[in-house]
Amino acid sequence: MGHPSKKNRSLKEIEGFFTKAYEDMFSNEEQLTDTLLQGIISPYVHDRGKLSLFQQK
Repeated sequence: MGHPSKKNRSLKEIEGFFTKAYEDMFSNEEQLTDTLLQGIISPYVHDRGKLSLFQQK
């Protein structure tokens, strides 16, 4: 996700990417509640969080 070629993705696309990735990651789908998922991805679905994914170090 943090590759510079992906930096123009919209916040909605980033949210979709993380949602799909975490849904695929949990073998027991009942453990991944909407509240847990939102808590995991919330740092990244706003402009400042998006910037943190793509900063060059």
